[in-house]
This record gives sequence, structure tokens and C-alpha cells, in this order.
Amino acid sequence: MTSRFGSFSRALHVVSLSALLSLGARPAHADSVTAEALFQSGREAMDKGDAKAACDRFEESYRLEVRPGTALNLGNCREALGQVATAWQRFQEAAQTLPAEDARLPIAKARAAALQGKVPKLTLRVPEDARGWVVLRDGVELGGASLNLALPVDPGPHRIEVRAPGRAAAFTTVELALSERKEVVLAPGMPQSQAATVDAGLPPAPATSGSRRTWGWVLGGVGVAGVATSLVTGAMVMSKDSTVEQECSNKLCSPAGLDAAQSGRTLSTVSTIAAVAGLASLGVGIYFLVSDDGSEQRARRQAAFGVVSSPGGASLQLRSSF
Repeated sequence: MTSRFGSFSRALHVVSLSALLSLGARPAHADSVTAEALFQSGREAMDKGDAKAACDRFEESYRLEVRPGTALNLGNCREALGQVATAWQRFQEAAQTLPAEDARLPIAKARAAALQGKVPKLTLRVPEDARGWVVLRDGVELGGASLNLALPVDPGPHRIEVRAPGRAAAFTTVELALSERKEVVLAPGMPQSQAATVDAGLPPAPATSGSRRTWGWVLGGVGVAGVATSLVTGAMVMSKDSTVEQECSNKLCSPAGLDAAQSGRTLSTVSTIAAVAGLASLGVGIYFLVSDDGSEQRARRQAAFGVVSSPGGASLQLRSSF
């Protein structure tokens, strides 16, 4: 009797332990319900043509509960947004997790195969002596194994940051089109001792009053030209924006819309640089003109214009010495 009771007790213990392990292996019921609600909401958004909202909801659903059906829908909405590398990855995930008898398996494989040739690949190369470097792509740190290797990325611009010991951070932006392959050789920023203050290379104010006035007019003219260039390119940016509004709808653009968007970004950068350089030259030119009082002390003054870096960004600074 005692032996049978002991065997029954041990069996009950094994069953209870198995039940606990099984319960721990399953996602919490609340997470599963939330995942399903997010999935259905994503399908509704996709039916309405809102691929961005659909992707956001599918991603959150997938985070709460990994299901191949969610991965398939993520691939579908990412492809609709033009993010072919991310879409290819999701179709691959679905194909790897679906059972062999599932009717969705050949669909996932076919969708992944169709995208494979369209995926851009980016290689970030670093020198052999790049010890202690930290490389980030679009804000995400890449491990050493991800460097010097062609990796799939979505089409469009990608911001690369390099942090090296004793150096200021260096930034570059790389843009890739469908199926394009690019290699970028990374370099560290300038030494931190030099990065604190970078002189713009303007010559010191000449010693004579007449020369100061001459430089004032010259720099003022350069400044006016820079501001004018900024205004012209700014108007061109507005024209490109108008084209984007006409050619793009629901986050989808025609080839003309995509071209206008890319040109608009380039013109916007040119406009900003021209404005900063123009205002800087104009400011120094005005300074030379208004400070010309003919005194010997003024004649000995030297001025330098520079860019000063700080934790919050960068600022223009006018320095003078006697």
C-alpha cells in the first residue's frame, strides 16, 4: 500500500513539473491576446493602404508572440514600403519556421527568392589597426564580424558613425539604390585636441585701415553671394516638395516623386551650407567695416572665425586678439 502510494506521489510530481515547464514555455495569455489584437489591427491598416501603421502593429505583435503568419505579413508591408532587405529577412524567417506541409511555405520561399536580387549590400571597411573603434549604422552598433563584409540593407540613405579612441566622432551618409553594392572605407575623426576649435582659415585682418575696409567689402560680397545661393536653392527645394506632394500618396511614390525627394534632400543640404557660409562671411565683412576707426590699436587687432564643438552641437565663434 505504501509502495503504491509512493509511486503515485512520484508520478503526480512528474506530471506537475511537466505542466509547469509547459506553462513556462508558452507566452502569457495576455500577451497572446494582445498579439492577436495587434495582428488583426495590422491587417485592417494594410487593407486601408496604410503600410506604415500596419508594419508598426505587426512588429509589436511579432515581439509579443513569434508566429510565421505575422512574419509573412511583415514581409508584405515592408516590401510595400520599399524596405526590400527587411522584407526579404521576414520572408526568410517565415520559410524557416513553417512546417513542410503548410501551404504558406512555398509562398514565403517564392517571395524571398523574388526579393533576393533586389536587396542592396553595403560593405563598411576599417583598417587592420582599427583597435577600439565603434562603428554604428543608423544608430545601431555593428560588431567586428559585421565589418569588411557585404551586408544587406534597405534602399535609401544610411548614416555611418565612427568613434575611435582619442578622436572626434566622424559621420558620413551613404545612399544605395535597389540591387546596388557599395563599399565605404571608414576613417576616424580628427584628434580631439584639434576638434575643440577648428579655424575656418580666414586671414587675420590686415594692418592698414584701407586694407581692412577692402577685406570688409570682399567678404561682404562673398556673404551676399552665399545668401543668394541659399535663397535660390531654397526655392528649388520648395519646387521639389511640390512635386513630391503630387507624385506621392500613402507613403508610395512614382519614379518622378522618388527623384524629386532625393534631389530635394541634396538641394536642402546645399542651401543650408550656402546660408551658413554666406552669413559667416557677411558677418566678418561687416565687422571689418564697422570696426575700422583708423586707430593704431584697431590696426593691430587680429580676428579669426571658427567653429566650436560642444556636447550640444556646434556654434560659430568670432575670436579677436590684440
